Amino acid sequence: MNDLTTSALEAANKAMVASWATPVTDALKDLIKDDTTTIRVDDVWKFLGSPDKATHRTPILKNLQALRDAGVLTQHKRGESNFGIFYTSGPNWV
Repeated sequence: MNDLTTSALEAANKAMVASWATPVTDALKDLIKDDTTTIRVDDVWKFLGSPDKATHRTPILKNLQALRDAGVLTQHKRGESNFGIFYTSGPNWV
């Protein structure tokens, strides 16, 4: 793949992640009821109407990770698998 193609794909991926920021944030406001509520990527995915998982799981996950990095969510890992990753409200939860 040439640099132009790689750059175009990266730009498209960033745009897709950005386009899901508001829907993911809105979903979290409905899904997280208090500081004991735990959610997974699939909970958000299902709440958003279960769009094509192959295409949309990564943008949802990237938005959850960005919110984790901003302190809005706290990540908890139960076990060695990525399927055991849960999120709760973080110190900057509004």
